[in-house]
Amino acid sequence: MLHVAKEVHGFDVAFAALMADGNNGDSVGGNPFSALAHWGFGTLTGVLTEEEHFCRWVEAETRFAKKKAAKIFAAADAWNDKELLSTLKQINPSAASASGGEGGEEVLLPLGVQEVCALVIEYIDMSRVFPRSDSRNVFLNAVLRVLLKAMLRKLSWRVESYDAYGEGARYQSIQATVGSLASLSCFESVVLDPCLYCQHTGDLQVCKQFEQEVVTMVKKWTIKLTRLVVGIFEKGTSAYSKRLEGLCEDGEEGAYEAKAMFCTVLQDVDEEICAIRAKVPSDMFRRVWTSIAASICTSMFDVASASVRTRLQATTFRESCHQLVEMFRNYTKRPDAYFKLVLEACEILCMEDGPMLQLEHQVAGNDKEVLESAGFVAMTPSQV
Repeated sequence: MLHVAKEVHGFDVAFAALMADGNNGDSVGGNPFSALAHWGFGTLTGVLTEEEHFCRWVEAETRFAKKKAAKIFAAADAWNDKELLSTLKQINPSAASASGGEGGEEVLLPLGVQEVCALVIEYIDMSRVFPRSDSRNVFLNAVLRVLLKAMLRKLSWRVESYDAYGEGARYQSIQATVGSLASLSCFESVVLDPCLYCQHTGDLQVCKQFEQEVVTMVKKWTIKLTRLVVGIFEKGTSAYSKRLEGLCEDGEEGAYEAKAMFCTVLQDVDEEICAIRAKVPSDMFRRVWTSIAASICTSMFDVASASVRTRLQATTFRESCHQLVEMFRNYTKRPDAYFKLVLEACEILCMEDGPMLQLEHQVAGNDKEVLESAGFVAMTPSQV
């Protein structure tokens, strides 16, 4: 039926150009809101939207959309990544302005998601020639609901598909989650936002509902992505913490090994964060890396509480924390601001015995103001 409607619209455009003596042919064909939308003689497209035909058309198109979505995601190459613009440019040239990763690169997205995006755009473009807005809204709400639900369900499945395999599939789970976040971001910028801000489609209930679902899923998947990346860090720092505890026996040689071990952990984490940065837009990436930084800061404070007892352990731990801060300088000009808690802990742990005992005595009354006056704004008296 979509093919039939497009053919009917083609006759309408040709007839409109003929009635306009060819003067308006190009503008009519390129802009369905120009002359064709205002013809007083009626259009063939209008026949399809008449009451006796319209309901059956919507039912038939909805069934087709459901089968088409199932076929798209059942294909063997549905989850193969492909350059975004090469697919969507053919249907909607405005997709060329959609942003890619934070660095401005074109992102790679699953072919199945791109085909659903293309189909949604095709339906929206075709519906613009409907003579009445109420018919357009009914048609798009019915058809797009099927396609958007199918896409969101498959993306959710993709994110959760590696959960059953546990620790062994952590990196695959990260890739799947990043891919789904990038897919939602792409759909939002290429399809959803233009649709919501268009006077002809801005009132579509299905788009408003889907926008809310996108916000919910992005938040959920960002939390999961943070947990996965921080899991890599915590696994590495578990061995680092044990090595730190044994420094009193090994001296400077053990301190060097501990710092090298921590550096390897940071490299693994940095690789994952860089991969995320390349696939998602800047606003989404900021939510991800700041969440990771906050969790890592807490994890490092736990390491300090459990493993740092001697002067050598304290200085080694402080140098490791400085390595951590420098790594995040790739993502912000002020990385220290995201690690205040652990940096303040380093400062206290490296104090001479006299000043440390004095500070401990001052905060014995659980007075937060005393700490703040000493320059420790992130820590609480109980943490000291």
